[in-house]
Amino acid sequence: MLGLNVGNGNLVIDSAGNISMKGDITMTNGSISWDKVNTDPVASGAAQTAAGAVQGAAAAYGMASAANTAAVNAETIARQIAAGEFAASGTTFIDHRKIYSPEIYANTFTVVPSTTGNTTGGFEIMGYWGTNPTPLPVFQLYYYASSSAPYINFTSGDLGAYANWLFPSTSFSRAVSFSGTNSSVSFSGKVSFAGATVTGLNNVAVFA
Repeated sequence: MLGLNVGNGNLVIDSAGNISMKGDITMTNGSISWDKVNTDPVASGAAQTAAGAVQGAAAAYGMASAANTAAVNAETIARQIAAGEFAASGTTFIDHRKIYSPEIYANTFTVVPSTTGNTTGGFEIMGYWGTNPTPLPVFQLYYYASSSAPYINFTSGDLGAYANWLFPSTSFSRAVSFSGTNSSVSFSGKVSFAGATVTGLNNVAVFA
């Protein structure tokens, strides 16, 4: 017998005993034995499901571990921010005590005392030079309140140069020079040389 073909291909049994069918199988009081079958579809499906569950569990564990690490890092940064110890390198960051930024642009910097009645305030620029391991003040601008007017101090900090504006007088710690092409210096009011040594006058000075 060469084979069997029922229903125009719905059930086909070839000469080797292979069966191919379309449609459903309905059994009453029957069973199927898989003793001689190489693959148990139920066991194979269960194995695949178990393998997928293992992979899913491993992925979930990895995500949970990453989430825990991120939470620990966030807690550390939050504690640093609260303590004013966090510094963001190369980015702009503001905490409750400091502003970190590689560059700041503004038309006007306004410095306002943090408390009412504070009689001092200022602004300073720090920098590194020489073998100093820490930044030193390069330029400092401070004010101190006096009875009638503010006392303004420009200083280079550890370099020792300064200029004081104590209205209505001004003093300097180092030599002061005025130079420029076709420039002149004019004074109004009274000019006192009391206690001074005047040098470098090659021409006869004329005092009106």
